[in-house]
Amino acid sequence: MKLLDVSRADASSVMIAEQTIKPAGRQVPIALTWLTIRRASIHAAGISIQVRIIDRNQLKFTNTQAYPVITLGHPNKVNVIGKPVGR
Repeated sequence: MKLLDVSRADASSVMIAEQTIKPAGRQVPIALTWLTIRRASIHAAGISIQVRIIDRNQLKFTNTQAYPVITLGHPNKVNVIGKPVGR
């Protein structure tokens, strides 16, 4: 799971924070708890969450829509839906 600065036009997003969660045999949906970030460290106007599920080094699921969070009145918590990749 990554927290990304997506505010820059015509530029790649910048990773603000990243967390890896090992499912330990659990099946989706998996409840994830985001890491703690100091609000003062967030300066961008566009912050979004990216979630990817990788199994044996192959991408299996990812979110296909933006999930804005934290800034511009967006929530601190969201439910992210991952879609199967390559099916």
